[in-house]
Amino acid sequence: MSESFLAAIRKACPSGLWSRGVTWAREGAVTLVEETEEEVSLRVKERGRAVAPTVILYLRDEEWDCDCDSKVSPCAHVAAATIAWVQGTASREAGGTTAGMQAGPTSKRSADLRYM
Repeated sequence: MSESFLAAIRKACPSGLWSRGVTWAREGAVTLVEETEEEVSLRVKERGRAVAPTVILYLRDEEWDCDCDSKVSPCAHVAAATIAWVQGTASREAGGTTAGMQAGPTSKRSADLRYM
């Protein structure tokens, strides 16, 4: 499911925003807040912003939401959150939950990010 979700975000995201999302994911700007079988909640730190936007990935519907003020969907926050979640590189927020999902640094996602 994670591979098809990543593909859906990549297809819908403008290239400039996707590139910014890749950069944020590589920089470790993404924090996992909560993960269930139906949705994943993450926050993406952005320089110059007092509050990190929250991204929610609705896994069953392959839909997403971000509370930033971008007029484009998906935004760079959604791209960064999805990339970090699929690659398993999102850091865990203190007090976050992973109900029904495998947690910890040993969990590995089954998708790889490739550039064509």
